[in-house]
Amino acid sequence: MSQNDWPTTWTAIIGATVKARRKELGWTARELSERCAEVGHKIPRSVIANLENGRREGIPVHQLAVLARALVTSPVELLFPVDQVETVPMFLHRDWPVFMGAEWFSGRVEDLDRPQPLTLWRRHFRAMDVFHSYDRLHPSNARLSDEERERRRESAASEVLRLREQMELEKIPLPPAEDDGGDLRAVELAKSVRERVQQEMHDAQG
Repeated sequence: MSQNDWPTTWTAIIGATVKARRKELGWTARELSERCAEVGHKIPRSVIANLENGRREGIPVHQLAVLARALVTSPVELLFPVDQVETVPMFLHRDWPVFMGAEWFSGRVEDLDRPQPLTLWRRHFRAMDVFHSYDRLHPSNARLSDEERERRRESAASEVLRLREQMELEKIPLPPAEDDGGDLRAVELAKSVRERVQQEMHDAQG
């Protein structure tokens, strides 16, 4: 694939995906154009037709975003349609499995030189979900003893705080946490105090 063919081929995949999604919704190209205007940026019917029929060499980012919003999907679904193709042309002479491309574009790749901001934010929110899952009233705690539930909650709090410290070191803006993470730090402090008391008791017995 030549340097000139690569963007055209990828844009054709996007156009075919737009067309398939539009037909799935039962819209004409004109209706999609009107829907784009309702979203906030009108894309002429002729532009949509040229995109769908493979007559465009590229697509501006803002048009991709508007089309995704109008079609009730996401930009990554238009760029990497896992239900439409098996591979996508990536970086000239390399075809990537479409799912691999979607993962990379979504910031889910873990083997980069340093954790990316989006990856760290995602890990943070997953860890926060785990932390909150050990609240007393959460249904998943029904079979856990109070001691085991608190142990798991402390472990989850430690992981969230570790990620926040890593983001601070990397100078990455911190995602929101209740009371600026105060609840997390309270759990961490309680754990630290309990461990210190247990150690002192152990030393006294020794």
